[in-house]
Amino acid sequence: MGPLIQYPLNSIKQFTLSLKKKSLLIEKPWTLIDEDGEIQKFIFKKDKGLILSKNGKVTGGSWDYFAEAHSLLIDRGTDKLLLKEEFVDENVLLLKKDGTNQEFFAL
Repeated sequence: MGPLIQYPLNSIKQFTLSLKKKSLLIEKPWTLIDEDGEIQKFIFKKDKGLILSKNGKVTGGSWDYFAEAHSLLIDRGTDKLLLKEEFVDENVLLLKKDGTNQEFFAL
């Protein structure tokens, strides 16, 4: 990540909430624009089920949160992602793929 992006990210981290408060995450539709420019919707269920929708095609998955690592595990059925919290509020989740410096997911 270049210095122009790193500075704003570091400055907004002081205002972040945490996914420890799972009510921020569950039972809300979250939207991701994927690498193909297509919209995906994620709905995190209270029972740790995950509903994924892309172009109206729905699949199921699961999720779990690991407070000690500030990380969200997403099982999309075809793959699993470990994403570290970077910024969390009631409207935006900025998650970084674990072990990388530049792969972000903005929901």
